[in-house]
Amino acid sequence: MALSMDLRSRLLAAVERGLSCRAAADRFGVAPSTAIRWRAQQLETGDFAPKPQGGDMRSRRVEERAADILAIWEAHKDITLGELRLTLAEQGFVVSVARVHRFFVRRGLTRKKDRPCNRAGSARHPEAAPEPERLVFFDETWTATNMTRSHGRCPKGERLRMGFPHGH
Repeated sequence: MALSMDLRSRLLAAVERGLSCRAAADRFGVAPSTAIRWRAQQLETGDFAPKPQGGDMRSRRVEERAADILAIWEAHKDITLGELRLTLAEQGFVVSVARVHRFFVRRGLTRKKDRPCNRAGSARHPEAAPEPERLVFFDETWTATNMTRSHGRCPKGERLRMGFPHGH
């Protein structure tokens, strides 16, 4: 935790009045290296405010490749973070699953389940229902349709819609 601006200003005022950095540090109860660092920062920049702490310092690498990541995601909405990481590694961009997750969180793209009741369209939203003339009958006898993926990513607040058959 950064020390207060009041302490910094009083210590640096004592140094400007002729006290050494080590003596001022001893007087105000801080480490000599802290007083020396504050004085050097004041001489270099003219300011002695604390520098920002924490935060994601490496997200710019992922943000530079945002177009690539979003293109892969647009092509495969049901891609897992691990699969996305491997796809990016094949393109020469090595990144962790956690970093890809934080990338999606920053954009409000959350993982959701496409429930079976959403697949055929909703009675409340008939515009989402398929057009009858475009329906095609497939005889799926002996076909396992329950192995399709049931999760994907979409913007927060929106419903996930993926096209795959309903399995039992």
